[in-house]
Amino acid sequence: MNATSGEILLAKTLDFESIQTYTVYVQAIDGGGLSGSSVVFVQVMDLNDNPPELTMSTLNNHIPENSPETVIAVFSVADSDSGDNGKIVCSIQEDLPFILKPSVENFYTLMTSTALDRENRSQYNITITVTDLGTPRLTAQHTITVQVSDVNDNAPAFTQTSYTLFVQENNSPALHIGTISATDSDSGSNALITYSLLPTHDPQLALSSLISINADNGQLFALRALDYEALQTFEFRVGATDQGLPELSSQALVRVLVLDANDNAPFVLYPLQNASAPYTELLPRAAEPGYLVTKAPSAPQTQTQAPMPTSPTRCCPPTTLNWPFNADNGQLFALRALDYEALQTFEFRVGATDQGSPALSSQALVRVLVLDANDNAPFVLYPLQNASAPCTELLPRAAEPGYLVTKVVAVDRDSGQNAWLSFQLLKATEPGLFTVWAHNGEVRTSRLLSERDAPKHRLLLLVKDNGDPPRSASVTLQVLVVDGFSQPYLPLPEVAHDPAQEDDLLTLYLVIALTSVSSLFLLSVLLFVAVRLCRRGRAASLGGCSVPEGHFPGRLVDVSGAGTLSQSYQYENFEFRVGATDQGSPALSSQALVRVLVLDANDNAPFVLYPLQNASAPFTELLPRAAEPGYLVTKVVAVDRDSGQNAWLSFQLLQATDQGCSPCGLTMARVGELVSREARIHHRGNKELLQLDAETGNLFVKGKLDREELCGVREPCLLHFQLILENPVQFFQTDLQLTDINDHSPEFPHREMLLKIQESAQPGTVFPLKAAQDSDIGSNAVQNYTVSSNLHFHVVTLSRADGRKYPELVLDRALDREEQPELTLTLTSVDGGSPPRTGTTTVRIEVVDINDNAPQFVQSLYEVQVPENSPVDALVLTVSAMDLDAGIHGNVVYSLFQGGEVSQPFVIDEVTGEIHLKGALDFEETQYYNMEIIATDSGGLSGKCSVTIQVLDVNDNAPKLTISSLTTSIPENAPEAVVAVFSVSDPDSGDNGRMENNSPALHIGTISATDSDSGSNAHITYSLLPTHDPQLALSSLISINADNGQLFALRALDYEALQTFEFRVGATDQGSPALSSQALVRVLVLDANDNAPFVLYPLQNISVPCTELLPRAAEPGYLVTKVVAVDRGSGQNSWLAFQLLKATEPGLFTVWAHNGEVRTSRLLSERDAPKHRLLLLVKDNGDLPRSASVTLHVLVVDGFSQPYLPLPEVARDLTQDEDSLTLYLVIALASVSSLFLLSVLLFVGVRLCRRARAASLGGCSVPEGHFSGHLVDVSGTGTLAQSYQYEVCLTGDSGTTDFKFFNPINPSSLLQDQ
Repeated sequence: MNATSGEILLAKTLDFESIQTYTVYVQAIDGGGLSGSSVVFVQVMDLNDNPPELTMSTLNNHIPENSPETVIAVFSVADSDSGDNGKIVCSIQEDLPFILKPSVENFYTLMTSTALDRENRSQYNITITVTDLGTPRLTAQHTITVQVSDVNDNAPAFTQTSYTLFVQENNSPALHIGTISATDSDSGSNALITYSLLPTHDPQLALSSLISINADNGQLFALRALDYEALQTFEFRVGATDQGLPELSSQALVRVLVLDANDNAPFVLYPLQNASAPYTELLPRAAEPGYLVTKAPSAPQTQTQAPMPTSPTRCCPPTTLNWPFNADNGQLFALRALDYEALQTFEFRVGATDQGSPALSSQALVRVLVLDANDNAPFVLYPLQNASAPCTELLPRAAEPGYLVTKVVAVDRDSGQNAWLSFQLLKATEPGLFTVWAHNGEVRTSRLLSERDAPKHRLLLLVKDNGDPPRSASVTLQVLVVDGFSQPYLPLPEVAHDPAQEDDLLTLYLVIALTSVSSLFLLSVLLFVAVRLCRRGRAASLGGCSVPEGHFPGRLVDVSGAGTLSQSYQYENFEFRVGATDQGSPALSSQALVRVLVLDANDNAPFVLYPLQNASAPFTELLPRAAEPGYLVTKVVAVDRDSGQNAWLSFQLLQATDQGCSPCGLTMARVGELVSREARIHHRGNKELLQLDAETGNLFVKGKLDREELCGVREPCLLHFQLILENPVQFFQTDLQLTDINDHSPEFPHREMLLKIQESAQPGTVFPLKAAQDSDIGSNAVQNYTVSSNLHFHVVTLSRADGRKYPELVLDRALDREEQPELTLTLTSVDGGSPPRTGTTTVRIEVVDINDNAPQFVQSLYEVQVPENSPVDALVLTVSAMDLDAGIHGNVVYSLFQGGEVSQPFVIDEVTGEIHLKGALDFEETQYYNMEIIATDSGGLSGKCSVTIQVLDVNDNAPKLTISSLTTSIPENAPEAVVAVFSVSDPDSGDNGRMENNSPALHIGTISATDSDSGSNAHITYSLLPTHDPQLALSSLISINADNGQLFALRALDYEALQTFEFRVGATDQGSPALSSQALVRVLVLDANDNAPFVLYPLQNISVPCTELLPRAAEPGYLVTKVVAVDRGSGQNSWLAFQLLKATEPGLFTVWAHNGEVRTSRLLSERDAPKHRLLLLVKDNGDLPRSASVTLHVLVVDGFSQPYLPLPEVARDLTQDEDSLTLYLVIALASVSSLFLLSVLLFVGVRLCRRARAASLGGCSVPEGHFSGHLVDVSGTGTLAQSYQYEVCLTGDSGTTDFKFFNPINPSSLLQDQ
């Protein structure tokens, strides 16, 4: 305490947590010794000076995954401060799967809020933050690290749900064919994977003898060589199992495709080649070119087409190869290069001999397959490239887009992908006019031809194969545009000429008559032209005859004054009618007249008549030095071929573009003052643009003047400067106006615009586009927008309030994402300069999908055969439907609608479309199942197909024998006594239920022999002698009774497997020595109708049905296709009949019963569907006939190129040629005569009309060509009747650009004036 002032001061630091209040006693004493006292109470106020404290009670750092609400830690918190300073808030990070739960006072429990997943995150760092509520707030943090331990909760996952492996047939055993890989997200032993082959449901597939798998790494090995002809593909499942507890596993489907090697020659199915007589096809004499005579399908035993060798394939190497090998290690070496095109494969044998005694050896067959390398460039068959003149194709000018100009045909001697060819258009005279289809070489037009297109085009095409590296060949093609041409015809062969034909008098007279009439007609035309020219010359020399102006013909228009025609004319028009017909019955229709008026477009630039601009030297005008202001130096005369305002011309003086070369015309009355008064130019700004020549008074530009840089978009563009004179000082304010020229091209802000348009957008919808920017102004700015030719859009050019143009894209035709998901257009902006400048950008349009396509099945009818002993869950069939929509709209769900009252033992996978068995089949109860499959997309649209399942009988029922009567005891010596009468039956069908065809142990005949001896010498024993045919197992077919020679068939015979066989029977007596003889026995097996017809064409077992093309213009009787089928039976059992069961359009098609030809029975109409489905039945002629069905799809097309069929060399009919020539001469003579007569009548009529009109004008005859010069003939086509030269001058009283036409200047009048 300060004893003088009484101030109580703090002597040391206070601590609220130690002492909260103090009591101070104070005494005051004066100088006389008197005193007084008081008590001072000091309360210490708490400050937030102590951070919270956290004390951990329990902690568990390792917790198992998948364990929710697991306690991790229990802790307590405390703060020494009071009040709000001692209140505490606890928290952890919000993004962690943990929560804090308060328990007793100041105690908290940290636990998991959800189940943890170690595979997602194996470690967590949890920061517990403890904060008090004081000011300022103090915090304390404690971090806990939690490790998540693994639990076996993840099954192994294969990298693919299914695997497809390719194996070349004839592979070596133990070949590694692929690796199946699976991963397990768990750790430790839970992630160790063991692979295994799962049992297959196919009892015919001996998987364990085909495939093995490495249990550790999933490598698959082929245990033996595979044969494509025996097994093309097979499937099995591989299991992957981890070592966790419990064990988890997953499966993957493995599909093995055996690749074919060319080890089988083609086999001709039709026409039959082993028939005794050659096969004959019928050809009608009136057949059109391209008529289908027959089809020659073949049944190759492999799916891939073997390359056709240029030389026969050898079975052993040629001796020139000299294949040596290392005798020690067996290594083989090729001594020279092999050529696949000359030799594809060959074989030889290698011997291995040991050095033992005796030496032992063995042989091995070595087959060498020469792999093709891409060493041959494509060879162009058409058009010929080595011809002396290039090939020229004709293109009609009116050809529609997509017109087939020609087709480039090329081949490649290589095989496989080395022989796949693609076509590309490298260069064309007119880019964008032609396109080349990449895969077939068809050259087609991509747009309509215009008048600006060149009449002749040169195309450079590239033909490239698919090898590595690729090889190519170039094709040069000339295309000539013609107004029209007749269709090409097939040239007839040269035939012998009959000399007697030259003596035909009728032909001679016709030729003379035709020549005479033609000459007379030509002479008349020349005479008429000469008369007209003479009359015009005479009319020009006539004097002035006064003719009233009102009597001029109405087709003459006054063009004096303004210099334009007095009314607007359309220069070209045409009319046609459009019919609209409904599809009712009867069909009703109406018509509308369409008149097309072709309006003029400004597509012609002004043409300068004077001064001449194409002269070798610039035109020079003379100017007298003493010329006054306003002196006429010259006159520029120009014309424009357009009409209306497009032909109005204006003239202006452009800015100077060359530095210091063009005077601006600054003159003064006294030029000498410029020097004496120190004239100078003062600019606004720092840049000096002009320079004054004080000596001459001329003002020059010091550099190039850029209007856009100086004025931007401001108009007019004025350069302000001052002319300053000294002594005395004078200022002259002067402005220089800069006129814009077209020196800037329009530019779009981006090189590409992206538009996303739904395919449901309606035609007429407008889509805004970004406008192009042009630094020029006025008419030099952007004036128009165009878009590249397409079928869906056009662009319109609109104007804003300030006059700037902007484009909008208008939809003309509805979009279809499935037909074209993306369009790329080129937007072009064109300014109004001369010449115009352009700018382009790419407009990329993405068509956004809507659910507008229902799913469609690949086949509308599926037919499958299933053995009745198929196991449950066996795969019966996989149906497939496609939805052309994209995304979720294209996802298809399958469902099964069972038909009939029979409960069907099938179930379908809604995702894959696989139909499996869910119950056992029994052929004896149900032979057929019919059901419908529905495929539905996410939008509710659906498609339907039918499935017919035929249950195949399996021999699972033993024959039953029922005895009707039985006699157990019979007397001896009773021949042919009836012992028993019984019946037999078998519930199975076909061969499985057939108990005689023949029955085993059937007596088929008796062999009898006699012996002239007696006693034991005459006792004969019969026996079957060994056969020399190793393929005939006689002992399993025939047995003989040794006592009586009766022959028995030991088993059922099959005609299709064995039609006939022979063997010998021996007869031996029991004499001594035993004598014997032999007899030949020939057994002929008779055919039974136990085979159904087999369809060779069209193929019925492919995934995609066969489709035939039918031109819409096909005549009745047009051959659509031919169904080819065979029957393994013989005789009448193999006679086949064809029948049309069902068609989309009944009555449109017929099927010839005996040859299977499918033809049209009438013309096609517009109402006929574009796609037809035909169901045909092929039936044999056996007793209890058998049949097979054929499904055929026919697609109607508007047209397709007919194949070129060369006509055979035939002798020409001389009489027919003579008649044709005579007919042509008669027609030509009649035509020329008629034309000549019509011309004479027309000439006489015109002369009479003119005389009548001249008589109505009065007594003065004035030639029509002598009318006043301000009248112009606009009759007929609306164009000037003759070429005129107009005298033009500018009016001097205004600065406008208008000009006037004066009288026309004819060369004849100029001569008269001179």
